[in-house]
Amino acid sequence: MINYSEFLYTHSIDVAMISLILAGEMKYHDDMQWNIGIGAFLHDIGKVFLPDLGIHESGSRNENDKLYLQEHCKIGANSLKIFDFSDVCLDIVLHHHGKTEKSGEISKEAQIVMIADAFDNLTSEQMNRSAYTIEEAIDILKMDEKKYPQNLLLMLERIFSV
Repeated sequence: MINYSEFLYTHSIDVAMISLILAGEMKYHDDMQWNIGIGAFLHDIGKVFLPDLGIHESGSRNENDKLYLQEHCKIGANSLKIFDFSDVCLDIVLHHHGKTEKSGEISKEAQIVMIADAFDNLTSEQMNRSAYTIEEAIDILKMDEKKYPQNLLLMLERIFSV
């Protein structure tokens, strides 16, 4: 059985690494890569404040669990505001699932982490399914053209092609 705390830690490292690879390919300067890396590493920090992660033996979640999990972005960003994290980091934590309250647009930096997060979730073993291959994961993400910027997915595909 997968230990959720270990998964969350490993997932955070994976998402940070994938995000940094994409940011490097996009020629972000060092300071911005630092902010993207920190934001990516902390993207799911809100999950540690949830009373029950709702990961049951079957891998299913009930409606209350889903509502808690939907709030982890706001909880995470709010918990980090008392520290000296950049606006870029806070924006990544708040918008890494692509949801905004305002314009509907999310920053390019949050889009990078959103793709890295989804890609790592798909290519990692979960309690209720096996990991997808790199090719399968990219194909799944490409199907949601409105959420995932296709140019970033093509870049990810090029990076991970063998």
